[in-house]
Amino acid sequence: MARDYGNLGAIYQIRGEFQRAEDLCQKSLAISEALGHKEGMASAYGNLGILSAIRGELERAEVLYQKSLAIVEAIGHREGMADDYCNLGILYQKRGELERAEEMYQKCLAINEELCHKEGMARDYGNLGAIYQIRGEFQRAEDMCQKSIAISEALGHKEYMASAYGNLGSLYHANGDLKRSEMMYQKSLAINEALGRKEGMSNAYCNLGILYHNRGDFERSEVMYQNSLAISEALGHKENIASDYRNLGILYQKRGELARAEVMYQKSLAIEETLGHKQGMASVYCNLGTLYNRYGESERAEEMYQKSLAISEALCLKDGMAVVCSNLANFYRARGKLELAEEMHQKALL
Repeated sequence: MARDYGNLGAIYQIRGEFQRAEDLCQKSLAISEALGHKEGMASAYGNLGILSAIRGELERAEVLYQKSLAIVEAIGHREGMADDYCNLGILYQKRGELERAEEMYQKCLAINEELCHKEGMARDYGNLGAIYQIRGEFQRAEDMCQKSIAISEALGHKEYMASAYGNLGSLYHANGDLKRSEMMYQKSLAINEALGRKEGMSNAYCNLGILYHNRGDFERSEVMYQNSLAISEALGHKENIASDYRNLGILYQKRGELARAEVMYQKSLAIEETLGHKQGMASVYCNLGTLYNRYGESERAEEMYQKSLAISEALCLKDGMAVVCSNLANFYRARGKLELAEEMHQKALL
């Protein structure tokens, strides 16, 4: 019964019915605890951790993942250890702790390779690809994404295929190959729609919104962002809600609707700060800096840019550092502070 409750919870989680999923996971945990069934307890703790992470409760999620990990390490359950390392890696990545995230993903991959667990390897390669992309190591990122896709397609694992296509789309997008990027995003969306996987649909809509925005197709972009936001709000997925607000803010700013843009940025920032999501905070601070610069509020603009730069440097976010340094260089040059402008341009080129 405990296993059945846990499996049903996993189905409801995929559908985005998080409260039903949690109720079933709690039932599974209660039965496993009553029976002293360690493996069942570990599985339930892990599933409850995933639900907490989706809701943005990262501290609670980490506690639950660590409880699960302690049990599976004690009983020598290697597959369970791999799952917990993976979940901890995702959590640390959300916090912007990329070194800890990579360490967890590598530990997970080592176990899955040892066990010849192809499904887990596909997931791990995809996760490592995302880390390398954030760091600007695009060739390593593409290698990981292609490995993930090859295994996922061979296994016919639709969920991982959708994730891998989305990651590869983001990589092509970052390299300016918008045609291939759109193709990957559409593949990801089609699979997620077929599976009824709402979180995946939201991510695909968001990615397509960014792509259409970059093409200058603002109407299609807004439709995609609003589609993503509607799903994220229905799911209570705070991290995605923050991203959607930020993207809408950028869109409104491009249209010259500065007041609407600021509202979106502030909503996004409030969520990112609550979640302790530093990478997201850095992005929004940079956006607010540009907005205040447009308003002519120089002190507030510089303050936002500097906040963004401090976080990006601390997290070694190369792309983020390049963007904010370039913005600061233009900011200082416009005010005749040429030495500071030169320093920022040099940093942007590193």
